[in-house]
Order: sequence, then structure tokens, then C-alpha cells
Amino acid sequence: MDKIRAARFRAMNIAPYFSHVLAAMPLVRSESLPWPMGVDKWGRCFYHPAVEKLDLDTIAAIFLHEASHLLRTHWRRQNGRNDTVVVVQMAVDGDRVVAKAAPAQLWNIACDIAINPDLQEMLGRRLEGMLLPETFDLPPGLSAEEYYDLLRQRIAPQDGGDGDDEEQEGKIELETPIFGGHPDPSAEDGNLEREAERQGARRLSELEQKLIAHRTAQEILRHEKTRGDIPAGLKRWAKTVLSPKLPWRTILRSTVRLAIQGAVAGKVDYTWKRPSRREAALGGEIRLPGLMMPLPRVGVAIDTSGSMSEGELEMALAEVGGILREVRAKVWVVSGDTKPHTEQLVYDPREVELVGGGGTDMRALIRALARVQPPLDTIVVITDGYTPWPKRKPRHIHSVIVVLTDPDGTSPSWARTVVIDEGG
Repeated sequence: MDKIRAARFRAMNIAPYFSHVLAAMPLVRSESLPWPMGVDKWGRCFYHPAVEKLDLDTIAAIFLHEASHLLRTHWRRQNGRNDTVVVVQMAVDGDRVVAKAAPAQLWNIACDIAINPDLQEMLGRRLEGMLLPETFDLPPGLSAEEYYDLLRQRIAPQDGGDGDDEEQEGKIELETPIFGGHPDPSAEDGNLEREAERQGARRLSELEQKLIAHRTAQEILRHEKTRGDIPAGLKRWAKTVLSPKLPWRTILRSTVRLAIQGAVAGKVDYTWKRPSRREAALGGEIRLPGLMMPLPRVGVAIDTSGSMSEGELEMALAEVGGILREVRAKVWVVSGDTKPHTEQLVYDPREVELVGGGGTDMRALIRALARVQPPLDTIVVITDGYTPWPKRKPRHIHSVIVVLTDPDGTSPSWARTVVIDEGG
């Protein structure tokens, strides 16, 4: 397990913009897995112990490969593309990773062709057995669906010679075992699902996966601005993810919900208002206090500078209402431009007063919320993004969420960012 975690950290060093998705994938150790590693549609990364005998850089490359499958939702895009082919691929034999001829889904091979050029550019080298468009004399830059259709036209099923109409498996002849090409592991064997449950590897919901993809896309474009070494395919993917078709209100409220859950997780206290469930075992003769999770403490900073339109301010008030419904507790609201003009503890968005109209400096509003006592857990900043930002997140604040009303605005790398789609 130590080598697996070290390889995941190595993958983060190779592609730091993948750090969020790599950290989010729950790991499942499985001796039932017939391949070295695979990610399922729930974002869980299964690995066979034999994979630890590979070198660290190869395991890191496999991590990046599997994370790419998850980000591009390949399992959800399969849509009945179930053709299989026989291919020599990386497989597990006992405690070793070997080359073995076995059925593989043509869809997964098409997905590998779509993502491996980006992986090759990330690594700066081509791994043995890595399938690329040129492996099949196919043009670069196509989608997995387009590669699937082209492969299906080229690879005819083998003729069984028995006159049956039953469809046979096709075959791909390759000189080296392929790198990747494995189907959804949890769909293959019920034992894998039981192993995941036993190890507490929870399923990532579809919405959580969208949030992970959204944040990863932001990191990719941010990295491109500062370093300029992002593979072209990844840039196209990131721009597609961040295009104004995201259900931003759902994304925002889910981001707030996850941030709040993370902030209060594990924070419990005793209360006599709720009896302990252990009282029944004691015959009810002894009173025991129950456990209570504290209410989350959330602050909202609203940019009221001259560049914020009336419609954007109305949207800000609507989102304050959504946050109040989510936390079911009073929320600190600060409004201002280059300095705070109002600081209120509210339970109703109609209580919020918006004052401003000058320049923009969200640092002052964030400082005001950071001074609140007891300390807040989460801060939400609603702004057009034309502002300087603090160099780092306030130390005692668990998370900061920036809601950008203008997609061209800026946000700090240490914050979670949600870009508003005016059409959504």
C-alpha cells in the first residue's frame, strides 16, 4: 500500500493539475482483480497487489491513465458499445503482472486511443504497449466515439467456420501487450463490489464527479497560463467542461454542501437533549448524553463595487437564500467594495443590506469574515473577479468558495471556484 500511495503522489508531481482527481479516487486493494488496476463508474480505483512489483513511474502512469478515464466519463458514455476483441494485454497471473491474450472491450481500446496521446505528452515518453491513434493509422484528436466507429469498421469478427450466425469475437494483432483497455472492474465480479464495501471505499456520486472534473478543468487552464505545458487534448477537454452549459446553481449548492460537511465532519459534542442509544442496553436506569454535531458557521462576502450589475446583486441575494436553506442556521453576510460597508448576521436574505459602488478589493471583506468569533467554517465570496486576492486562505477557515459572475474574472488557486452560466 505504501508503494501505491507513493506512486499516486508521484503522479501528482508529474501532473499537478490532476492532484484533485487523484486524491478523490478511493483505493481498493483486490486480489480478485484480473488486471493491474482499473477505475469503475463510481470513481473507485481498484488495484491488484501484483502492481506493486512494477516500477514507481509505471504505476504513476497507470494512475494518470485511470484518472483520465474517470474525468472523461468513459463508463457513462459507453451506451451499449459492447463489442469485444481478443488482445494481448497487461494482466495478473498469481502475484505477477504478465502479458496475456484475453477478451477486451473495443470501447475501452477506443477510449485509450483518445486519452493516451495526452498521457504520452504528460510523461514525456511513450510507454511500451501504449495504444495511440497511429497504432491503427488513425488521425489524432478524435473522440472515443469516433475512434470506436473507425475501429469497428476495420476489425471484422473472426469467421468461426461453422455457419452459425452468432457473433464472434474480433481479434487485434499487436506486437506488445496493451497499456490499459480494461472494462469497469466493479461490473465484472460481485467480489470486487464486496471488497470495496469491506474496505469502506465509498461511491462518488455523478454530481461529485462533475465537481471533481470542474475543479480539475480549472486547474488545467490555470496551469496553462503559468506553465504553458498542458497537452492540447486536455486543454480542449477543460474548455468544454468549463463552457457555459454547467448547471451552476446545482454545482454551487453541492460545492457549499460538501464544504460544510467537510468542515463539521468529526466535530461532535455531548448533549443531554438527545439520550444516548446505549441507554437501552443499560435497562434505562442510567442516563447517558447523546452526541450532537454542531451547526456549520458560514460567511458570505458580496462584492458591491461599481462593476457589479443590479442583476448580479439580485443573484447574490438569491444565493444567500440558498445557503441559508442549506445550513439551516444564521449566516454572516458582509457587503462592500474596497472595504466592508455592512456586516450582518441574518436568517433571511431580505435582511441583507447591500452598500457600495466604489472600487473592488475582496481582501478586505475576507479579512472581515476571518475576524468573526467563534471562527467560521466556510466563506463564500460572490464577485465578478476583478479584484486582488489574498496570497493564501485564512488559516483557521476550512474552505473558501468563490462564485464568479464574470467568466473572465480571476479567483485564487487556494479557493474552490464556481463560474456562473447566465443561461443556466
